[in-house]
Amino acid sequence: MNLDGETNLILKHALEVTTHLHDEKSLQKFRAMVKCEDPNENLYSFIGTLQHDGKEYPLSLQQILLRDSKLKNTYVQKFFRKACYSKGLKVDDA
Repeated sequence: MNLDGETNLILKHALEVTTHLHDEKSLQKFRAMVKCEDPNENLYSFIGTLQHDGKEYPLSLQQILLRDSKLKNTYVQKFFRKACYSKGLKVDDA
């Protein structure tokens, strides 16, 4: 069961500017900054932007994984774990 009580999988979508990040080399070259609101208890809204090459791209709940989220039914699981590991972030293998 999810934090909000949902048991269905929730689809997430990458920003178009990040869809080319399919391997470790492209991820290492990608330079961006994420600006977002402070952590809060609201699970149904998110305000943030990704800054890349002088442009800003709005982020929404469609692009955010909350802490303790689990990736399922996706080919990017291994890649995501590598990306987090390389940045020093903890990722649960379950």
